Amino acid sequence: MLDRDRAWFVADLLLLAAVPMVLLAVFALPLPVRRSFVFSYVNPTAVTAYTAHFVHLDVSHLAGNVAGYLLLAGVGYALAVLAGYRRFFMVALATFLLAFPFALSALNLAVPRNAIGFGFSGINMALAGLLPILWYCYAREHFAPAASLRALPAVFFALVGWIALLA
Repeated sequence: MLDRDRAWFVADLLLLAAVPMVLLAVFALPLPVRRSFVFSYVNPTAVTAYTAHFVHLDVSHLAGNVAGYLLLAGVGYALAVLAGYRRFFMVALATFLLAFPFALSALNLAVPRNAIGFGFSGINMALAGLLPILWYCYAREHFAPAASLRALPAVFFALVGWIALLA
């Protein structure tokens, strides 16, 4: 591995690790502070439209979202690197972390109700949606182009089984 590649790899791992660190840091805030960052559908603000996606009110919700992120981002990153699509993955991740919270919050306003929204699940679902694209890229890069479409279901089920085993 070249020094430049190693530097990118270390930077990527630090960025990937920063997400659960932020989730844990936000969870360490006092409960009233965390509640002030949730997204109220009755009284929405631009700030809470973003912050709510990094807030968890109980440890089981946080643990599930962190575990999901580690599995989805870890497998996605590995596939992207193996397929030569590292930059694509990092741009997608940045989009999911910076733009998706606003979009997801706006979508939650489509159904009027007196409720609040919070948690990282929506961003995890975006990462889950990225996996089939990365699986296809991996299959296309590692098998003959004509065979890549035939190999995709095998790659898909092997990786889904692996993720289920890890979970």
